[in-house]
Amino acid sequence: MGHGIHDLLARTKYIRFHGYRLPPDFGEMPSVMLENWCWMKDVLEGLSCHYTTLDENYLAEWRKQHPREPDLPKKIPEGLVENLVKHRYFNRGLYHLYQLSTSIFDLQIHSLSTDKEIADLDIQKMWYDLREEIEGMDFSECRDGFAFGTFSHLTAGYDVCYYAYLCCTAMAQDLFLSVFSHDPCNRDTWEKYRRGVLEYGGREQNLSGMLERFLGRPPNLNALVEGIARAERQN
Repeated sequence: MGHGIHDLLARTKYIRFHGYRLPPDFGEMPSVMLENWCWMKDVLEGLSCHYTTLDENYLAEWRKQHPREPDLPKKIPEGLVENLVKHRYFNRGLYHLYQLSTSIFDLQIHSLSTDKEIADLDIQKMWYDLREEIEGMDFSECRDGFAFGTFSHLTAGYDVCYYAYLCCTAMAQDLFLSVFSHDPCNRDTWEKYRRGVLEYGGREQNLSGMLERFLGRPPNLNALVEGIARAERQN
């Protein structure tokens, strides 16, 4: 959805630079920033409902499995919403470790310099060895898998650009915390953001300079860590 909004609001002459078609170390920033709204209590309540309210067949199956129990309410319980918000960053570190392991995997397979190194490469073993070493998880039961060959980002040219996600997330959190967090639905702020960031797409060569002009200062790349630390203190 974030890329879709970027595409809708960009104003560029050439499609090559339209919307999110810009360098990866900035391209994910607008989308990542929008994730903040999904963790607001009122938005979560509006987005969520019990699955049995979506289709009569779901409800019929649930009733068969829970005889003599009353149907569950459509609205998500307030306590569950509060716990979701509270534990927003739970397992987030594991996600970033996965990005790191895929990036290093890409670097290693493209660093082979001789025919013998290529011929001797056990790419399946390298993939799972890296993931176990970096992510600290046991992959012994699935080492016969081929996730590295079906993961589209690794086979469609994105590859080492996975490093860019952390950079984009840091910029996104800086932008959200300093501009949007105090009044997330302010129309004037959104209009300024639309004109000052989204409309440019990839036609602005100095993207960090564009963000600096919008913020009125250099981006704070520590914002992600500071935001997580603030959330931990509040919990």
